[in-house]
Amino acid sequence: MSPRTQPRLSPKELAIITCITQGKRNKEIAFQLGTTEQVIKNYLRKIYDKLGVSDRLELALYCLHNKIIQTDADEELMVQKMVGR
Repeated sequence: MSPRTQPRLSPKELAIITCITQGKRNKEIAFQLGTTEQVIKNYLRKIYDKLGVSDRLELALYCLHNKIIQTDADEELMVQKMVGR
């Protein structure tokens, strides 16, 4: 049995995951990333499919457990880079 490989996530997907783990809602994430709430929902569906999870809580727990996201300071820097601040 081979070890499970981590799916590739885009920088924007990682930024969205970071926001989710910080407890932000779709509307807040959309505002922060300069897009619409519907675009965030579309990204979340893709992320759920890639990681095999079904909701925000499962996504956050999966990412924390598998160390997909960095420390709080690194995450905030990544999100700021995504929005060009």
